[in-house]
Amino acid sequence: MNSTLWGQSDALYTSGVLFSLWALLAGAPFWAACAFGVALSVKIQAIFFAPMLVGYLLRWRQTRWYVFVPPAVFILSVLPAWLGSGNLRYWLLIYLKEMGQYPYLSVSAQSIFAFAQPLRLSAQTTSMLFWLGIIVAGVIAFGIMVLVWRLRALTPRALLVLSFAAVLLLPYFLPRMHERYFYLADFISTLFAFFVPRRAYVPVLVVTASTLAYLPYLSSQVPALSGLHPDLRVPAALLLVPIGVALIELYRYARAARLSMSASRYAISTSVKKLVL
Repeated sequence: MNSTLWGQSDALYTSGVLFSLWALLAGAPFWAACAFGVALSVKIQAIFFAPMLVGYLLRWRQTRWYVFVPPAVFILSVLPAWLGSGNLRYWLLIYLKEMGQYPYLSVSAQSIFAFAQPLRLSAQTTSMLFWLGIIVAGVIAFGIMVLVWRLRALTPRALLVLSFAAVLLLPYFLPRMHERYFYLADFISTLFAFFVPRRAYVPVLVVTASTLAYLPYLSSQVPALSGLHPDLRVPAALLLVPIGVALIELYRYARAARLSMSASRYAISTSVKKLVL
């Protein structure tokens, strides 16, 4: 639906992010950074995966400089346009320009702001909700990054589950999202079900929500879908269940990280006491 019916290119950046995730699972952080840089060069929506990659790269001193690889790849990607008489400053700052393109809280997205879209909000209330969404998403992104950085046992399951949480929660709480920005969540939610089989309903709900969110636009473009205009609050409500699952998983990993840190402190204090005595 995204590519064939709509003609969108979200499969391109998603391929880069999936390769980056695979490289993390395979223990190849440099290639993970390169693949993420390629994904970021295609579309800014790849940024939803950034907390995972940055947190992973910060775990070891020898991999920390890899955080500069994605920006370097992005700069390299705009050089051909510059050499072809393009405006270098324009291409380097193109994502900043895109961020201010739409003034709405939601641009047909199945996000939390779908519940506010039918309401008549004042400019002050809209601004307040905008910044509240930015703050909530920022806290979530920072929390996931710290979890990946500090977890003692970063298992494949943990990598996959935290990736799912990042790519679902961030577009849900960020303002000015499009329905297509959940494309990455559609794919990683499917992988999530393989790592957590008892939650197999999660990708069903995520993909169903995306399908319903696509219909208002596609109904006016595809004759077979004409007349289908579901309320965006329906897919936004469907996503509350997967979001609850993601938040529960985040809490479990946060608790595990806190317990491991407490155990480390206890071991250090015990060693110090033995040395003193």
